[in-house]
Amino acid sequence: MRAEPTLGNMTAPIEYEDRILLYVDILGWSRLVADSEHDMSKRQLVGRAIDHIISFHGWARIPGIAATTGWHVALASDSFFASSPVESEYLDNFLLETARLARSLLLEGVFLRGALVQGQLLHNKELILGPAVVRAVELEHAANYPRILVDDRIRDRLSGDVGDPGWIYEADDDRASFDYIRYFCDCANLDAARVVAEVDRLLEAVDRKAGQDEQRQDPQLGKKIAEKNRWVREYLTYHRRVVDPGAVG
Repeated sequence: MRAEPTLGNMTAPIEYEDRILLYVDILGWSRLVADSEHDMSKRQLVGRAIDHIISFHGWARIPGIAATTGWHVALASDSFFASSPVESEYLDNFLLETARLARSLLLEGVFLRGALVQGQLLHNKELILGPAVVRAVELEHAANYPRILVDDRIRDRLSGDVGDPGWIYEADDDRASFDYIRYFCDCANLDAARVVAEVDRLLEAVDRKAGQDEQRQDPQLGKKIAEKNRWVREYLTYHRRVVDPGAVG
């Protein structure tokens, strides 16, 4: 007979710590994976997308790196979690890996939507839970478009001086998101001409995706996808105009 639990063997209370949490959802992943069963090009795309995700995951798993950075990563189907200690000399690297992931998938014509938050979290090799997860999931659901929304604490870290948005991008709805294109370009020390070339490459990828999406037979689904394509194109065009004011999107 199983013994009844007693006060002597009760589980200790959860111990949270203040961490930076990234949560992203790969948009259209289920359909892409389903289509890949009979479409070799889609299967190759799935493989490349996984490589980009594993790149973030693998960097954090290099022997010694995980212990040094304090990063933890969790993959679950089309969802990806990664977290870092708040006070870390590797936080810039964490944000760069976030920017690199979003930009690499965008070049493949794959969008992600997510959130960056700072809050109480328990994240280790076995599990991830805490108020920060709840907040990140809520923000991701509110994102609507392919962007990474940020909470106020992250916004304070990413904002520039007065008159400079820093690494924050605000669309027409005034929701603050991580400006991963500027972050990537700044970290790569790209001059204006190279930024334009980078943005043009990304615009070409979005236009290719839009052309493929127009062939969808479901009008309602096609409309929602077209809105996402439009949003990303406006985001990229914004950056082209910043470095080339005479550019036409």
